[in-house]
Amino acid sequence: MTVVAAGSDCRISAPTVFPVVLVLVLGIVLPFLFVRITILILESAAACSSLGRVLLYHQVPQYVLHLQM
Repeated sequence: MTVVAAGSDCRISAPTVFPVVLVLVLGIVLPFLFVRITILILESAAACSSLGRVLLYHQVPQYVLHLQM
């Protein structure tokens, strides 16, 4: 596919357009993806940290002790 600009002899071919569009789309999408993944990692780290505190310091709620019997 060749696109001809109006009023000029410059031709833009599909192999030229595809990398430009790809870079633009990735430049828009990747920052949002990075932020989302970062939030998920931080939330899971906080959950693991609180679980570790319970296991390390034996702060087991009473209802859990009754379930184990």
